[in-house]
Amino acid sequence: ETIGRIANRVKNAKIDSLNGGKSYTLAANNGVNHLHGGNKGWGKLEWNGPKPVGVRSIPGVDGLEGGESVQFSLLSEDGDEGYPGSVETIITYTAGVQKQNGKEVNVLGIDYETKLVGGADETA
Repeated sequence: ETIGRIANRVKNAKIDSLNGGKSYTLAANNGVNHLHGGNKGWGKLEWNGPKPVGVRSIPGVDGLEGGESVQFSLLSEDGDEGYPGSVETIITYTAGVQKQNGKEVNVLGIDYETKLVGGADETA
C-alpha cells in the first residue's frame, strides 16, 4: 500500500506554524490523531495507470534483464484530508531479473516523485 500524504502520525491531527504561521486541521482517523494520510490516505484511492514507460534500470542493481517499467499517478487537491496545496505524485515500478551465483532473482524497483502543482508554494 502506498502511504500518503505522510507516513506516520500527526499529534492531535493538527499542523501548526506552516505557510507563514497558519494552522491546518487534518482528518482525525487514529483517535484524536492523524495517521498515514487520513481517512482516505493514498493507498485507499484509485490511481491513474498503469502507463507503460519502457525499459529502465534500477539503481544499485547490476546486470538487470528486463527492466520493464510502468507508472501510476495521483493528483491530491488542496484541502484533501485537510492538507494545504495540490501535489502530484508519480510512482514508477520497474521489474526485472538479476543473475546472482547462477540463479535468477526477481527484482522490483520503486521510484517516487512528488511535486507541488497549481501555484502551490513550498513551505518552511
